[in-house]
Amino acid sequence: MATGFCSFRGSRTPAQPCHPATGSRQSRGRVSGNQDDMTPEPHTFTLPALRSLGDLADTPITLICDSREQCPLRFEHLPCVVRGLVTSDYSIVGFESEFGIERKSIEDVVACTMGENRERFERELHRLRGFRFKRLVIIGSRGLIETQRYRSRISPKAVLATLAAFEVRWDIPIIFIETPEAAALQIERWAFLFVREYCKRLNDLVRVSRDSALSSNNPNTNQHPKTNNKHIINECFI
Repeated sequence: MATGFCSFRGSRTPAQPCHPATGSRQSRGRVSGNQDDMTPEPHTFTLPALRSLGDLADTPITLICDSREQCPLRFEHLPCVVRGLVTSDYSIVGFESEFGIERKSIEDVVACTMGENRERFERELHRLRGFRFKRLVIIGSRGLIETQRYRSRISPKAVLATLAAFEVRWDIPIIFIETPEAAALQIERWAFLFVREYCKRLNDLVRVSRDSALSSNNPNTNQHPKTNNKHIINECFI
């Protein structure tokens, strides 16, 4: 199976972003990110082996952009809708309580390490703690903090120490990404891989149920104990 990203059937035209370099929910610019070796492919791509799941096989992955985002990212490979999100700035339709991306500019994240902004931001991170997949994406490079390329007088050492504490306390990986285009692509990759893993587990569940039904109808086949079947089904979701 291809590991790269490509266009999806049924995709809608993505929301057009605005172009400031920085900003948060109060003053938010486009997110930025690092390019890597996963290059989008031009052909149509469907999720793996979903024929047994009926209409789900042709359902496209749809991203959600929080309605408070003033300058949304431009997503080239997945459709995106604008909705209010209780937690995070970006999520996936159907997985709003499991997949969450919080993003900050350098100026934003520095401001979130002190005072009332810190308390409010920690409440946001606390809500993300129970998500299966969560990331804090920071616009720009770590070097911008290390060289104090921001307006606040707080020291780089204090900012980085606070971010390290957040990462451990709230169990959220912190990712520095440099350009809006790369950030959008990275979120698409995460979303695709996250949904793909769910689809694999659904396929496993369907396969186990089908095999169990065939075994029960075959008098020459020894039936597995119910406890074993439950164990197999539980394994699909762990």
